[in-house]
Formats: sequence, C-alpha cells, structure tokens
Amino acid sequence: MTTKKLPVWAIVRDTYRSVREHADALGALSRGTATAATIALVLSFAAVQLILSDERRGAAFLELPAGERVAAYTSLAMLMVFIGLFVIIVRWHRMIVRDLAPRATRAGATRAALLYFARSLLLGSLGVSIGVVCALLPVTLTRGLPLSEDVRWWITVAFVIGGIVAALVTVGRLSLILPAGAVGDYHVTMGRAWHMSRGNAWRILAGSVLASGPVFFANVVFNGFIEAMPSMSGNVASLLAMLTLSLLLFVLTAVVQASFLSYAYRFLSKANDGG
Repeated sequence: MTTKKLPVWAIVRDTYRSVREHADALGALSRGTATAATIALVLSFAAVQLILSDERRGAAFLELPAGERVAAYTSLAMLMVFIGLFVIIVRWHRMIVRDLAPRATRAGATRAALLYFARSLLLGSLGVSIGVVCALLPVTLTRGLPLSEDVRWWITVAFVIGGIVAALVTVGRLSLILPAGAVGDYHVTMGRAWHMSRGNAWRILAGSVLASGPVFFANVVFNGFIEAMPSMSGNVASLLAMLTLSLLLFVLTAVVQASFLSYAYRFLSKANDGG
C-alpha cells in the first residue's frame, strides 16, 4: 500500500489562509474567555487596591520586584485565558475540519476541551520522558569509559539534540489525536494516529515548524528583548502592556498550530480511508 505524503507547503499555506480568513470568527470564539479574563483582571486590581489601602501591607507590596507585582494583577486573568484557550482551540478545530460556523461549534465544547487538555498533557509528558531518557543515556553509557571531557560533552550534546528531535517527531505523529478528539472522532487512538501518520513524521514536524514556528520565535525574541531592557522590565505599566502582547502571541501560536493539525488530520484521515 502506497503511503500518501502530506503536502507540507500546501497545508502551511492553507493554515495561514485559514487564520487570516477566520480572524473575525476567532474574535467570536474568544469572546467568553476575554470576558472571564477581564473580570478576573478587575477583581485582581480591586484586591491589589485593597492591599495598598493598608499602609503596612501596601508598603511591603510596593517593595516587591515589578514582576511579582505584575503577577498579582495578572495571574488570575492568565489562568482564565489558559482554561479558555482549550475551548477556543476545540471550537477552532471543529470550524476548520468540519467547515462549521462558529456558532455551530459550541455544543459539548467544554467536555471536549477537558479531553483535549488530558491528551495534551499525556503527549507533553511523553515528549518530556523521551527527552529526559535520551539526555541521561550519555551519562550512563560514558561513565566508565576513558573519554576526555570534550568528547564526553559532545556525546552528551548529541544525545540531548537527538532526544529533543525524537520527542518532537513522536509527539508530532501522535498529535493527530488532538483534532480527532475535538471533532468527536474517537476512533483515532494513539495507535491509530501512529498508523495514519506513517511515512509523514518529518513532514508533520517540518509543517509545524513552518506554521507556528515564526510566531513562537517572535514571542521568544520579544520576551528576550523585554528582559534585556531594565527600564521596561522594571516598570509595572510597561510589563503589563508587554505581557498582554506576549499573551496574544501565545494564543496566536496555539491557533496557528491547531490550524495546521486540523488540515494534517483532515488530509491523513481521508488518505487512510482511501479518499
């Protein structure tokens, strides 16, 4: 049986097109989460003001580093965004895979989001386990060998890189269970996802990097830039604004990756069904 190859460039192109064309829909899907996060932010702000109203506790709060003060304002709101993001992504998968209107993706979204969270946690744990095992192997294998420190270091680096790549390839192939679960295709287990993605491991990894990599990298660079600017990283107002932008980039990264997985799942499920 000939394995159909994932058309990486075409799917990456469709991924960006879907995000651009469904920008308004993303706003509709995010409305509930944005409302909950705003309420949480208002409550946190009120709690901080209550603390500041007490002279002793207020003085102690103002002596905290800027990052900790920002956390007091934003932690609850970020938790709301984190929880709501899974619902948003589930509904986004349904919209892309099933060609549904945003309103039609609502039914059972919370229950599906819980499954999505559990499966994401499982995949993340598996990836970390593969990476950790591969990183520990060189320490064990080279412990009794008469090797120089330079050689031992390069072997360790090679194992670490190999472990990271192995983890990404494995998780990439198994990640088809995420859009499948979001749209109610519970026949796609981890074993089925592995079978569906055979011969496409590197294509899935490359497509993920090309799709969500630029936004993820931009977010990393942005946060690194803020850390390197003492005048901004030490100012609460600046940190709040930058944290908001960083959070939006994080959500966009998740949405872009969800789009790519949606198209990859749709193509590979049809390919394995003989479509």
